Amino acid sequence: NGSGLIGTTLFAPGISTADTIYYGNIGVLTMFFFQFAFAATASTIATGAMAERTDFVGNLVYTAVVLLFIYPVVVHWVWGGGWLFQQGFFDFAGSNVVHTVGGVVGLVGAWFLGPRKGKVWGQAIPPHNLGLALIGTMILWVGWYGFNPGSTLGAVGVAGTIGIVTLNTTLGAGMGTLSAMFFQKYRSGKWDLSATLNGSLAGLVAITGGCAFVGPWAAIIIGLVAGIFLLLWGDVLEKIKIDDAVGASSVHMICGIWGILAIGLFAEPSLTPFAANAHTGMGGLLVGGDAQILVTQIIGSVATIIWVGVTSFIMFGALKAIGRLRVNPKAEMDGNFIDNYEHGQSIWPDILPLPTEESLASVPVRSAAPATGD
Repeated sequence: NGSGLIGTTLFAPGISTADTIYYGNIGVLTMFFFQFAFAATASTIATGAMAERTDFVGNLVYTAVVLLFIYPVVVHWVWGGGWLFQQGFFDFAGSNVVHTVGGVVGLVGAWFLGPRKGKVWGQAIPPHNLGLALIGTMILWVGWYGFNPGSTLGAVGVAGTIGIVTLNTTLGAGMGTLSAMFFQKYRSGKWDLSATLNGSLAGLVAITGGCAFVGPWAAIIIGLVAGIFLLLWGDVLEKIKIDDAVGASSVHMICGIWGILAIGLFAEPSLTPFAANAHTGMGGLLVGGDAQILVTQIIGSVATIIWVGVTSFIMFGALKAIGRLRVNPKAEMDGNFIDNYEHGQSIWPDILPLPTEESLASVPVRSAAPATGD
């Protein structure tokens, strides 16, 4: 609906009207809730990259802008009948629409913020709680079976598609886990749990776009490569001095881009008809010998990066200009006190009591770190 750039129908429909409108055979309110989860995910990805130094009001503002302006344009391009759909762009469950969008926003935001206090380049700041990170990753992995198989939008008549989507999702995640674990062991000599968990997410992100369009053998390759790209991009961030606190741009942007391009390499002609777009029935470059899908995937990925990058640059630049991007320097005397300073509460009150006025007053006020991290 709407133009090739943005949708125009069903803007804030009344409940009585929405009850009678259907997206295919799905009620529009049901479809709204399903898509709401994708939009929320795209907006929260950036929060991880910008953790431990972002002003709470700034967080609210950029979340709203992503949800209301940046994300809807891309989702219409691909899933709303927009120009990328018309060109035959493939993204089954969001490697581009959700993860590249969120990763680019996070990367631009982290660049504007500058590094966390105490950041030493070449040395990772220890995670807060790896046990909780492990539990969270497992929850995300299970939740992905709602994202990917759920994107078939039903079970009747698509049982075969649900099967291949579920299998590919599992293979991509598993291979991302293994490749990141072994590659980090090779690099550091340690079995790094943090890198392993991010490898799981990297594999999931990369296979999300093509899980309905590639064979299981390709899902294995996609996951393996994603785990390596994840760690290599982390090295790049260190060299260009962008402090991405949780590796959000590595997991979501880089692996999202890889997943989208991989469709152009590995798409199976027998599976692409499910997309019902201009390239239905075509195969990827390494399967069908046709470069058309790959070219379209490159165009779509570049267009998304430009749109999200430019709009994010304007948004974060404005927030920084009005002093609403980085948290008050006093709160950064210890990262554990940011919650206390902004919310008057601590997640660990028995371990990290509220700072006193005297202790806060003794902290020298400093300007925010430069965006380049120098």
